[in-house]
Amino acid sequence: MTLDEIEHDTLRAQFKDSRIHFAVNCASKGCPPLYGVPFEGRILEDQLNDVTRRFINDPARDRLEDGSLLVSKTFDWYGGDFNDDPASFFKQYADGDPKGHLEQQGDRLNVDYLDDIDDEWSLNGRWGAPAVSPPRAKEFV
Repeated sequence: MTLDEIEHDTLRAQFKDSRIHFAVNCASKGCPPLYGVPFEGRILEDQLNDVTRRFINDPARDRLEDGSLLVSKTFDWYGGDFNDDPASFFKQYADGDPKGHLEQQGDRLNVDYLDDIDDEWSLNGRWGAPAVSPPRAKEFV
């Protein structure tokens, strides 16, 4: 079973959570980098939020330019997972300056889909150290 099959045939089908796209994917350069640690049930919500925020706030993958939100084709290919409204999804997960710029645009925000990164099918890397790390196991004495 491939990562792509795990993402689409298992996780998306069962959990209906759009953040899955940023957590588990086919691992091509056109997809989000893989997370650097295993996902764990007790901190899964925080990890999914972290990996989603990393992707949303990465100007190499998504950006606001001349009043248009330029986003990954993931938001086009799987639009239904994002309620066909990538701008609202971005407003939910954007941080700092990107969030402020998105809010300033209000409903005037135009969404366009980037082609350059999404058409790259070679193997990607992984994010650096995650913002949410599993808690250390208690030492036994």
